[in-house]
Amino acid sequence: MLPLRFMRLAKTFTFTGLLLTAFAADAQDGPFFGNHANGKWMIGAKVANIDPQEPEAIDSRGVGIILGYQFDREVFGRGSTSFEIEYIAGDDEDVTLLNGVENFTPIDQSLIIGTYEATIINAFFNYRSAGDLYFKFKAGLSYVDLDFDFNFQGVDFIDRSSEDTSLAAGIGLGYRFGDAGLIEFDIYKDSGNADTGVASLNAVLTF
Repeated sequence: MLPLRFMRLAKTFTFTGLLLTAFAADAQDGPFFGNHANGKWMIGAKVANIDPQEPEAIDSRGVGIILGYQFDREVFGRGSTSFEIEYIAGDDEDVTLLNGVENFTPIDQSLIIGTYEATIINAFFNYRSAGDLYFKFKAGLSYVDLDFDFNFQGVDFIDRSSEDTSLAAGIGLGYRFGDAGLIEFDIYKDSGNADTGVASLNAVLTF
């Protein structure tokens, strides 16, 4: 079960997205505050490489989901904008060094076993240029939780969590399959304490 803080963040991002959808509506007598929303809903999946700049952490692979709404109005040369929520869960990865622990020098470094797990929730505004082959820019908020677990000779002695919410921005390239959806590659970096960078391949359906 997800920790309560994740659930609260997800509810906040979802509520924000619904409000933006309602404000994007431009016709009368519809379901969103009396208006119709003429844009497109988005749902997708992603595979990601997570690169936190923590001294003891190595790159982690992860998978995630994307939920969003593409606004109907064209901007900047017939490009499109959207609001998207991303949830990324990283695999457990081995920790190579115990650089994050001060004043601890074990006799045999190989006796220390450590893992960390990354959990990321993003809320991004996205711009995609016009055309089948497009350029993408994204910016917004990123919440990162890095959970470290170390044991020495089979005994747990450190369980540390590093979490932060910060601004993040990135770029990408993608290809549209008409009105059916898109596939894209993007990278972004946050400005938090862990200075986390994420590169991902995304597949998104639009409807």
